[in-house]
Amino acid sequence: TITDGVRAMKEGAFDYLTKGDSDDQLLVIVERAMEKARLQRRVAELEKQVGAQHSFASMIGTSPALQRAKSLAERVAPTEAAVLLEGPTGSGKELFAQAIHQASPRRHKPFVAVNCSAFPKDLLESELFGYRKGAFTGANTDKKGLFEEANGGTLFLDEIGELDISLQAKLLRVLEAQEFHKLGDSKPTKANVRLVAATNRNLRAEADLGHFRADLYYRL
Repeated sequence: TITDGVRAMKEGAFDYLTKGDSDDQLLVIVERAMEKARLQRRVAELEKQVGAQHSFASMIGTSPALQRAKSLAERVAPTEAAVLLEGPTGSGKELFAQAIHQASPRRHKPFVAVNCSAFPKDLLESELFGYRKGAFTGANTDKKGLFEEANGGTLFLDEIGELDISLQAKLLRVLEAQEFHKLGDSKPTKANVRLVAATNRNLRAEADLGHFRADLYYRL
């Protein structure tokens, strides 16, 4: 019956036939099922290729410094710990962030990257946390922030040393409580995101000078 067919689909069946359906209908369903299987295999192949491109094995270099960095990153990758990558511009910090994501249990979820130095403070806040309709002039609809876009996966904050001190406090709140407030929203939103950050600054020195929150630095 149709009721049985619907129940079967809810439990994982691809489709169903009822008594009296024609052979042509059967062929259409079989062809659709085969096409879906082909697409699933193709997606799996592409995911494997992308993963290989961003893996630790794809990193070229034999210097002791690179090998030490890879070894440390490979050890931390399977964990849920936040990661801070420090190094000069052009040293491959985003490649390390992608490799950490690909070697983690979150590899099948989104990897979302943002350069903190590319946005003014107010715009970066709405990009990270999103906002509710009416939160400010021009907010005509709800908007998801990058923390929501990266849900279940990894959020890479490049140039975190450029983050305004007030946003540092909000980021610390996310790390401590796994939740955040959208602009214009009184209710918190849960954050299931692993944070990987990068900087070309010496954040420990910046923290000692009061230019970067020490508590955030040590959480990273």
